[in-house]
Amino acid sequence: MVSAKGAEQKSKGKKADPGNQKKRGPKPPAAKSSPVTGRSYDDIMAESGPIRRRAWTPRPVVAILGDRLVAIVGGRAHSSVDGGHNWKAGGLVGAAGDEAVAAGSCDGVVWTSVLRSGLVVESRDDGMTWAKRAELGPMSEIPGPLAVEAAGVGPAGAWAIVRGYSEPLPSSALLVCDEGGWRLGTAIPGAAVAAWRSDRHFAAIVGSTVILGGANGEDQTRGATLSGASLNDIAFVNPSTAWIAADGGLVIESNDGGRTWLPRPVLAGQDLDAIGSVDGRVNWVLGRTGGRGNLAVNRAGRPEWKVSLQAVAPLSRPIHSGGAGFVVLDGGGAVWTARDLGGPWTRRGGLPATLRS
Repeated sequence: MVSAKGAEQKSKGKKADPGNQKKRGPKPPAAKSSPVTGRSYDDIMAESGPIRRRAWTPRPVVAILGDRLVAIVGGRAHSSVDGGHNWKAGGLVGAAGDEAVAAGSCDGVVWTSVLRSGLVVESRDDGMTWAKRAELGPMSEIPGPLAVEAAGVGPAGAWAIVRGYSEPLPSSALLVCDEGGWRLGTAIPGAAVAAWRSDRHFAAIVGSTVILGGANGEDQTRGATLSGASLNDIAFVNPSTAWIAADGGLVIESNDGGRTWLPRPVLAGQDLDAIGSVDGRVNWVLGRTGGRGNLAVNRAGRPEWKVSLQAVAPLSRPIHSGGAGFVVLDGGGAVWTARDLGGPWTRRGGLPATLRS
């Protein structure tokens, strides 16, 4: 607080600042290159195409460890030991308002969840309590606020794509988890919006371009630049065959390792925002229109995609839970199971209403 005497002395010899606002010097010029990659923003834009600005939408997350399921909705965890019939209330996985992007088991005993805010948390009691494992922000070397755009936990370990927002063209980075903990894989020029990773390969969508590389993002090459619909998710069925989920009901297919792509209309009038494969034999895609979510399935070698489940949007990515078969959690907290991804699907139960608030 400034005293009356101090204010009088300060005002001598110069006019008062209108609105009592402190005068500031000229705003520093915007950075012209990425501090992560050192590359020119103009070069990155020319290579990757326009940056997609579609809002990120949270979806339920379901993971499995043996015969136990852990579901995370609205930032809160729940667990089931009977294939989803009954659920036990768990704890918040992060701060209020945070959302899980991916979850899974590590070392067969620990549940790991990667949160939108860049926090990695773990639970050793089936989701009842959670503790911080890592903060991805300081590791990524990306300045300013960031968010996790994509993440996964599986046989190849945990990984996350983090994206910063303090630059004219945000930088991105791949982070991976191995025996030594979380570490920076490879910086990604541009704003990555989706990614896929196996123990040998990595692929990301940056603007309108597909980026390909090794498991830790090394040896990056441009696969193709695609115009038109927003590209929302990517997955490889095998080293040659890959799928991209796009707006407008399109699944975009590659049969040469991601170098060239062809659009395949799947669900007209819907936005497709998640895609994957089960053992390279059954491929699936999640779409939505309004409040309705759809799971469509394609079997290897067949051109058609068929809707096998319709439920409240958004749907979780389907997982195989052993005894219960495949499990999907819908946006209303209902649990759906099927022996085969093609259905028929049965509603087995739901999460307590208090856990979905």
